[in-house]
Amino acid sequence: MSRIVCIFVVIFGVLLALGVNAWGIVTLAAVSLLLFAALYGMCCGKFPPHFLLAFGAIIFGPVLLCCLLKAWFGNLPHSSGPVAHLIMILVAITASLASFIYVRYRLRHSRVADRRQLHTNERQPIAPVDIEEEAD
Repeated sequence: MSRIVCIFVVIFGVLLALGVNAWGIVTLAAVSLLLFAALYGMCCGKFPPHFLLAFGAIIFGPVLLCCLLKAWFGNLPHSSGPVAHLIMILVAITASLASFIYVRYRLRHSRVADRRQLHTNERQPIAPVDIEEEAD
């Protein structure tokens, strides 16, 4: 899935969890994606790659993230105020993003190392061993 779609889902999921009515922008993004897919289909004769995944993520992603965040942070004491809720949400999202980036970095570099090993998997020549013969 595209980074732009992931960023869109996170931003609008957090906005919906905070009580901001962002449905107009979510609907606009879904309609724009449908129009783009229609134009792409007319020009190329097929759907764009990962179209259904992106469309489903734009429609259902913010709602699922909103429900998750409300359930997760709904147990916080209400005396702390909305600022504390926002800070906790931002800390959780930052920690999740950092772990995602770290895992992705590790996976990419392990694949590059595997590719290098495939090309250098040949046997290296062994240097001749000097055998000293004893003269009797």
